[in-house]
Amino acid sequence: MYKKHQPDVVLLDLVMPEFDGYYAIENIRKINPDAKIIVLTSSVQEYYGKKLVELKPYAIFIKPFMIKELVTMIEKDSNKLEQITV
Repeated sequence: MYKKHQPDVVLLDLVMPEFDGYYAIENIRKINPDAKIIVLTSSVQEYYGKKLVELKPYAIFIKPFMIKELVTMIEKDSNKLEQITV
């Protein structure tokens, strides 16, 4: 889907039905190493947290989070998202 739609920003959960978010990020990075990926997750265990950091998402939001923070970050400047963790 990323290749077809080329979105400005990807909102991605780590837990998905067929493939997990790590798989998605790895494959999106093959298409576009600079893709702006924001991860939304309920928890990041130590092993998976390290793996996630290596994949360099632009932001990681741990659930529950304030949706307003996510919207504000995207609206602020979707072309220059900073690497942050909330």
